[in-house]
Amino acid sequence: MQSERGVVHTFLSYKGGTGRTVTCMNVAYHLARAGKRVLVIDLDIDGPGLAILANVQPEEFDGKSILDFFKASPDTSPKNYTVSRSFDTPESSTVTIDLVLAPISFDPNQALSTHGTELSAKMARIRDELPYLYDFILIDSASGISDYSALAVSISDFVTVCFRWSRQHFLGTTRLIHLLSAMVNRPATNYFLDDFFVLANAVPDPESAEEFKRRDEVLSGMREVVNRLKVRNGSETEEIMTISESIEQKWSERVMTSENRLFQEYEHYAQFCLGLRKTHEMGG
Repeated sequence: MQSERGVVHTFLSYKGGTGRTVTCMNVAYHLARAGKRVLVIDLDIDGPGLAILANVQPEEFDGKSILDFFKASPDTSPKNYTVSRSFDTPESSTVTIDLVLAPISFDPNQALSTHGTELSAKMARIRDELPYLYDFILIDSASGISDYSALAVSISDFVTVCFRWSRQHFLGTTRLIHLLSAMVNRPATNYFLDDFFVLANAVPDPESAEEFKRRDEVLSGMREVVNRLKVRNGSETEEIMTISESIEQKWSERVMTSENRLFQEYEHYAQFCLGLRKTHEMGG
């Protein structure tokens, strides 16, 4: 067991279709490449995708899903519900990522409302135990402002909000980050959130002067909203990072294990996450 405490980092989006799950998993891969112990939890109960992305068959985590953990007795360790997957690296080695997965289908009688107040206690168990086993716990949260996304945020040190190029995504994301801003650095509350970040995902390459202008307008508009909230919280202002749109990732969603543009962008965001952990360890 490691002595230093790891961080819980949730990937969230206002709407689906942002590429959030793909980005979360690829960032996890690069954190593992950096020698970190990484766990990814699928809390997108209504639209789980991590098992598909990691090529884990349903029978491999039968009885070991996140829903099984929610149903288990209060003294059950969440570590008992992990499965592992190894991925090749460009360095001709492999890295391993642990996963707590959600089933593609489940009994409606096992829906959220049937777990009652025990869910908060189960999430607290994740936060109390697993950061001493892993350097990074990444949560792929449900989209929107929902019970599941609230549970994910409630145990998170950091949140990355993914958005993409549409008016719905932009306006919904601004609403979401206003809520997150109210949770940052509030010692009188039960939240642990140190900070939130916005990641422009699946950003199309501009092909004309008008498209370049629109791209800059979207990024500068979101940057203005984010930094206004950051200043209010006493945080440092920042640029909006981007992940490019990829035809390959639109259909063949996967962990990118060979070097290309997307590989480098995911790696860059993973390096950013590594920096956040170092800052977190120093207490600010």
